Parts: sequence; C-alpha cells; structure tokens
Amino acid sequence: MCVLALVVIGITVIFHTLARGSYMYAFILGCVFLLIMAEKMRLSPIAFILLTIAFGDWACELGYLPPQVMWAPELVSGLLLLKVIRKRSCQRRPIQHDGASIWLLFVAVVTISSLVNDSDLISALLFLRLLVRYYFLFLAMINMDLEERELKWINGLVAAIFLAQLPLAGVKMLVLGQGESPLGLNGHSRTTFVVLIALSFLLSYYLLWKPWNKLLLLCLGFLGFGFVGGKRGVVFLIPMLFLYMFWRITKDRVAFIRVVVVACVLGPVGFYLSVRLLPTLNPDRQVWGGFEPVYALEYTIDYTTGRDQDGYATGRVSALVDVFHQLTRAGIWRASLGNGPGSILKSRFAFVDKRDDLRARSGISYGLNGLNWMSLQLGYLGTLVFFLLFRTIEKSALRCFEYDSEPYWRALGLGMAGFSFIMMFVALFYSPAYADDAISAIYFCLAAVLYTRARNLQRELFFEESVSAPGVVCESL
Repeated sequence: MCVLALVVIGITVIFHTLARGSYMYAFILGCVFLLIMAEKMRLSPIAFILLTIAFGDWACELGYLPPQVMWAPELVSGLLLLKVIRKRSCQRRPIQHDGASIWLLFVAVVTISSLVNDSDLISALLFLRLLVRYYFLFLAMINMDLEERELKWINGLVAAIFLAQLPLAGVKMLVLGQGESPLGLNGHSRTTFVVLIALSFLLSYYLLWKPWNKLLLLCLGFLGFGFVGGKRGVVFLIPMLFLYMFWRITKDRVAFIRVVVVACVLGPVGFYLSVRLLPTLNPDRQVWGGFEPVYALEYTIDYTTGRDQDGYATGRVSALVDVFHQLTRAGIWRASLGNGPGSILKSRFAFVDKRDDLRARSGISYGLNGLNWMSLQLGYLGTLVFFLLFRTIEKSALRCFEYDSEPYWRALGLGMAGFSFIMMFVALFYSPAYADDAISAIYFCLAAVLYTRARNLQRELFFEESVSAPGVVCESL
C-alpha cells in the first residue's frame, strides 16, 4: 500500500510540474519515480515498459507527448537489470546471461567496423543502444525467478495489448481513415508486423491448445487491422508465415491437418478481401474495387523493383540489388563490415542524424529493408552475427514446442518460433523490425518468458528425479 501511494503521489507531482512548464524538474522527478518503481516493484515495471511503448510511441510521433517519454522504458529496462544483478551478487548466485556471447561478438564487429570506417563514437553508441536496449529487459526477466502464474500474467498482458489494437484500429478508421497515420500499434511498417505476430500466436494456440473458433475470428480481425493500416505487404507475407508453420508442425498430424484447413479457408478469403479493400491493389483505385489478381501482381512487381526519374531505387528489391553491388564493388572489407555503425542512423539528435545521407551515399530513395539497413552499416558479416541471436531463440522455442508436455506452453513455443522467423526473414526483406521499440520490446519480453518456463521445467524434472531416485541424483552431483 505504501508503494502504491508513493506511485500515485509521484505521478501527481510530475504532472503538476509539467503543467507549470518546469520540464527539467519534471524529467528529474520522473527518473526518481522510475527508479523507485524498478526497485520496489516486481511485475509493474515490465507492464510499464510494454504499456508505455504500445500506447505512448504514436502520441510522441504526433507531438502530443514529448519524445523524451520514450526514454523511460529503456531506463526502466536498465534499472531492472541493475537490480537483479545486485540481488544475485549479494546472494552469491550465478547471473543468467543467455545470448551474451552473441552480443559480445556483435559488439566486436561494431568496434572493428567503427575503426575501419573511422566512425564517430556517439553514432556507434547510439546504433548499439537502438539494438541492445530491450535485450537488457530479457536479461533482467530471466534473472527474476518468475513463477508460472507470473509468466502467464505477462503473456496475458501482451495478449491484452494486442487485442486493444482492434478497437483502436476501428477508431482510427472512423477518425483518420485508412492509411499509415499512427494510432496505438497501427501505423507505418509496424502494422504489418503486428498482423503477422498476432497470426503466429493465434494459429499456434488454435492448433495446439484449444481449437476455438473465436481465435479464427480474431485472425480475421487482425487482417482488418492490416487493412486499416493500408499495408499491402500483409497480403504477400502471410503465405510465407503459413509455409513456415507447415514446415514446423509436419510431425504433429492433428496440428498439420488443422493448419491446412485454416490456410485453405483464410488464405483465399484474405487474398480476395485484401485486393478489393486496398485501393492500390485494384484497378479502380478505391476501397471495394474490382478483383484482378494480375493487376495486383503487376503492381507489386513494379512497386518492389521501381526507380525514380533520377535512377535511384524506390523498391525493396531494386534497393537490395543496388546495396549488394555497392558493397561488393567497394571490396571485401566494405562488403564484410559496411560503412560503419550509425552511417545511416535516424536520430532525434540533429548532429548525428544521417537520414538525409541515405539517398546521396547509397542511391536509395525508398525501400530500405532490414538487410539493407544492417549491411550498409555493418556489412554482411555484421548482419550474419546479429541474426544468430534470433536463430538461437528460434531453436529454443522449437525445443519448447517439441518437448514441453503442456499444450499452453507448446503453443507459446510454436508462436515464438514464428515470431523469430518474422524477426529474421520478414525483417530482412521488408523492414528492420528489430529497431522498432514495440516489436523489439515485445519480442525480448516473450523470449524471456519462454526461457524462464524452460528453466522452471528443468527444475521440476530435476525435483521429480531426485524424489524417485535420490541415490542416482546425488551421485551425479
């Protein structure tokens, strides 16, 4: 009760200070409040991070909130990690550091690329911060000894955040209309990723946990979410997600049959509605225009391979080809290590903002996918090292899917494997989701839930073995 009262008083004082125009004092008070919350509370800081990102980022983009608000989730992630390190050190317990070896290798590549390209230190640090900030949340969570009920509570919170996007999308459609204007998690390329992530988990829980028809209805709801965002990529990326899930569940005959049925029903219906509802994919250029698949295919080819009147790439495929030729022609070092971390960085700090250099230095006007974004800065070697992390988490998710006995957690494993596939393949060829606040935070949060569940399951199995055969266990110790 004392902590709750402190939180209420803290928020009241911060808003009162803001109302008086004392922004510096409000910032200091906010940092003190976040420090107290991270130190005294357990699940509330995690909820604060997820909720702030999901419902605050769009408001900062539109100018309703100061951009410094989005520093708060990063600060809380770091404070949580410092707290668990301190507690475990005092208890003389080992600190779990899954994935740290890959990150150290990645930092080494960043350092070498910075030295080779003579990059400025601030740009390199901001580049690293953009990618590593919510890995700190992952490390904090796997060291918090979360119980199963707490893990399910976090899963439920993430599910609630996603479900809340559906009515928000309805509001956006009524107020702002169809398009990329942000509201909640609907806006820009993030819309596509939210649709794919939601489908990955909804289908996983439908196939492995409970075959509820309401889960399929929610799938249709998120297809509508993509329509409100006006994202054409959803139409062509969903089949890739289905193919991935086909591949992963071939050993489970019941789940395989279910996913075939769902794909045969949702696939054609989703494609038909998307072509008619997205103005750019039909010849009438309007909502509920004519259904001409050939027109949609030709538009997609032109869109992904296009160039502007000056010859600069405007499509993801043409940009991919141009970046490859640019890096390989510059020599093996440039192809391996890129132009340096932060060389095309977008930042609110004007003195390190390089977004205007992209067209001049790389010949790209539009179409910067995840592979181009990373390879231009760290080369193909740095890209390979970075994506090892997602591959490692995918393998852990698949082990949970294959070996966990509870359907609920098996479904989480398959959903996280799909999420990892999205972070690797889709992000490579569509947009750098790993640099997005919301997608990155949700991914590492759910990855921590998965790792903690696996560790708790190992403890349960060890306890059962020690009870049934204490002599054998003691001998192994």
